[in-house]
Amino acid sequence: MEKSKRLVKTTQGIQEYTYLGCPLTLSNSAWCYRMCDPDGEGKGRCGRIAPHTLKSYIQTNIEEHNLKKQKMHLEKLENMYLSDPANKEFNPGVKILEGEAEIHIPVRKKVSNADGSIIGCICYKLMEDAAILAVNSIVNDVQVSASNFNVYLSNTAASRELTARAKFMGNSGNQILVETVVLDDNRNEIARGNGAFIKSSTELNQLDGYK
Repeated sequence: MEKSKRLVKTTQGIQEYTYLGCPLTLSNSAWCYRMCDPDGEGKGRCGRIAPHTLKSYIQTNIEEHNLKKQKMHLEKLENMYLSDPANKEFNPGVKILEGEAEIHIPVRKKVSNADGSIIGCICYKLMEDAAILAVNSIVNDVQVSASNFNVYLSNTAASRELTARAKFMGNSGNQILVETVVLDDNRNEIARGNGAFIKSSTELNQLDGYK
């Protein structure tokens, strides 16, 4: 969308001043309607600094504090998962972002059948674990548990590594919806799952691995 300029006469002569008018509302008013998405410099489509990009010192400090708090929460979740004795034998790797979680495990004999194919319950464990971590990345006070979880196995052929990825999809009443997928070392999908999770009464701060 082409922007129009206006020349403004001042005591120093005629100078190029600013872009005037809102290209979205076709209004020449100086009032900002806060409708556009400002660029990296904080300028709206009219070319001026958008008022809705300006933040106070207090607001900036609050946002920085919340970011640090969230980062610490995600790190605690990762430590909790890695320190769980039930997970150590799988030698997992884990990465958690807000609303997302990813778990990697090397494939050993204990997680595969005699023909080398992956044991189905291992895929279920990986998907449920990843889903719980993805949900708990946005629920930072209590632990969550599955109210229902559906798994669909498509291909459990031999693989050297498994990767489970889970993503928060939204809320339905008091239930939190998640989708998961398990990939082999060639990034081929071997299983998919989805389910609903609810908050439990167990506070995260009560869990040894989270402290």
